Amino acid sequence: MTDIAILGECMLEMAPTEQDNCFQQGFAGDVYSVAVYMARLVSPRINVRLLTAVGEGAISLQFREALREERIDSTHVLTHPSRHMGLYMVKNEADGERHFTYWRGESAAKDFFKIIDSYEINPPDYFFISGISLAIYDEPSLFNLKSWLKYLKDRGTTVVFDPNYRPALWSSTGAALEVYAWAFSLCDIALPGIEDMARLYGPETPDEVFGLLKDYDIDTIIIKNGADPIWYATPEETGQVAVSPCHKVVDTTAAGDSFNAAFLATRLSGDSLTASIQAGSALARKVIQHRGAILPRQHQ
Repeated sequence: MTDIAILGECMLEMAPTEQDNCFQQGFAGDVYSVAVYMARLVSPRINVRLLTAVGEGAISLQFREALREERIDSTHVLTHPSRHMGLYMVKNEADGERHFTYWRGESAAKDFFKIIDSYEINPPDYFFISGISLAIYDEPSLFNLKSWLKYLKDRGTTVVFDPNYRPALWSSTGAALEVYAWAFSLCDIALPGIEDMARLYGPETPDEVFGLLKDYDIDTIIIKNGADPIWYATPEETGQVAVSPCHKVVDTTAAGDSFNAAFLATRLSGDSLTASIQAGSALARKVIQHRGAILPRQHQ
């Protein structure tokens, strides 16, 4: 069985409904979205494992039930004795662009590496981490994560990294650049978005992003670029895949996360690189036509 572990923070999501001043409760966070969509897409021969921490209250119990319903392995979803899940609220513009308000100061996920001995976790075949995941940990936790990932790499784990840069989560641009340099140097598959790379590094075109990443030993680079073609590069080839237009954008939340999930699910199932990119693009196109990060099953 192929095993993919996904590390990060999961939160309670309050997303607007079509009724004024009403919100719908759900669970989200970039890694949760990746885990849910992957678990829905992969065969039983692929295990999707979530690594995070939650609290002891009713919301956290609901979250665990949601994981069970989505067939996500929660073996390493830890229970924090005093912290709880973070929360965010979404506001959408007319074009579907979203703005977030967060309450995550006491998020249990931040203490994941303080309440677990990570070396007791069986090394997965694949390990997924995002820039948001990296941003939530303090220095001791980051040290533990870096040591653990080196341990995993030495044992053959393939590391997947989505930069997913959120400036507000970092103490400074310099701090983010230092951690991202480490992440790019370690990863085997990079899934950057143009907007994130432009905010952090300055490059605004796929060619510039490829130029920025060429000094890292990354086996596969996939560059997401909104409605523009998706670019890719491997040691053997470079190219681009056209994106079908979406004429009804409601909410862009989880667009990149759903792409990541479908791309990885398809690739892990043995399909070609271009077919995997097309699968990622197709799912992202569905997701942005609905409110909230997670599509109801009947719409996926």
